[in-house]
Amino acid sequence: MKRILTLIAFAIMLGIATQATNRALLVAIDSYAPDTKWNEIHATNDVKLIKPELVKHGFKENNIKVLENRNAKFAAIVNAINTLTDSCQKGDIVYLHFSCHGQLMDDITGRESDGFAEALVPYDACKEPSDTYKGQNHLLDSKLASLLEALRVKLGKKGRLLVVLDACHSDGAYVVRGGNSPSLRGTDKVFTRGNATNKSAKKVKTRPFPTGKAKGQAQQIVIFACQSGQQCGEMYRQKPERMSNINGILSFSVFKAIESQKAGTFDIKKIADKTVSESIILQKKQRKQTIGYNQLN
Repeated sequence: MKRILTLIAFAIMLGIATQATNRALLVAIDSYAPDTKWNEIHATNDVKLIKPELVKHGFKENNIKVLENRNAKFAAIVNAINTLTDSCQKGDIVYLHFSCHGQLMDDITGRESDGFAEALVPYDACKEPSDTYKGQNHLLDSKLASLLEALRVKLGKKGRLLVVLDACHSDGAYVVRGGNSPSLRGTDKVFTRGNATNKSAKKVKTRPFPTGKAKGQAQQIVIFACQSGQQCGEMYRQKPERMSNINGILSFSVFKAIESQKAGTFDIKKIADKTVSESIILQKKQRKQTIGYNQLN
């Protein structure tokens, strides 16, 4: 009898040890380093909106990492993703959220068919090149893809990864605003690293989010705020029209999608589908942008 009880206890402990965990990394940048020349946006409002919903839907506070403003430098973001990867177990569910500026960069590798690479803009990434800055702090799509691939391999086939990119590569059709008003989260100015191009940002072709070919990876869904070459905007989510009520259109759509699920439930496919349908409603009232997602199994 004692042996049976011991085996039962061991089985329970094993089940607890292998239970999937929900983990999240939220990156939001309102104010950039003074010498970077970026305008202010309202990205940290997105974290204030989304983090409580994650807690309601199966994420523990100590498994949600937040990087904001000066804590969201390039090295800190890369380190946070690597640390998250190290902490994950097979079958975990991971949510990554980026609210920041986005920028097109000229392709110096020759691998981009359209001549451009896309990049997220960390706190310490400059808007324009200089003698000392050549884009080394921009988080390029290829770099992010390699980080995500390592994470997906660690999560395994039963794991799930949802990535939200609320940043843009503006086509220059709108004036950038800031301060108390909804802003654009990008620029029409292409960052040139030495392989100058005459191509306009408006002519950039949409292409799938890059990924490697490693086997045994978790399912990944990347929800993006707009197509390459489009602008990505913010909105007042409710009245009164004040700074605390400004959010990224994509972030607010994601919030509504998560909120619509039952408490404790976090189905990334349903969240992606609901996000797109929510954004269609918002786009009738807000600046045009094409929210969508790519799914990789």
